[in-house]
Amino acid sequence: MAKRQKLNPLQQKEILDEVTGMVLDALPQDWDYLELQHHQVGNHMSLAVGLRVAGGCGRRWDTANEVWYRFQDLRSGMYCEGQGTWFSLLYRLERPGRYSVSYEWEQEPAFSAVPPPGEIALELRRFPRDPEYVPDWFRVRSRA
Repeated sequence: MAKRQKLNPLQQKEILDEVTGMVLDALPQDWDYLELQHHQVGNHMSLAVGLRVAGGCGRRWDTANEVWYRFQDLRSGMYCEGQGTWFSLLYRLERPGRYSVSYEWEQEPAFSAVPPPGEIALELRRFPRDPEYVPDWFRVRSRA
């Protein structure tokens, strides 16, 4: 396995600040609230964007691929030896540019299609977990 760079909290914040800058530069002028969801196991991903504009209406909007790549960098850099890394990230951005982020390290991601067992195996090779940190859903899916 390739050596990965562990990100300290300041480096994690720098990535999130960079993402925020990229997103703010691209959002429509009438934006009010943005939510980005990134779910991943192995190479199996689900990405979702929710944009609300002034007046409370939703609008279709796609963010640059670079944002999703930076989330993958964050995911890799947040790996904890024996504990793995997060499966899901929820990024929220409110006017004028205040963001929050939450991570899910144990619960099964809300995929529209279940990841194939090979993706579970790939996840464990990339981000090894000691048995006590392997969620039950993960064990079940790896045998499917």
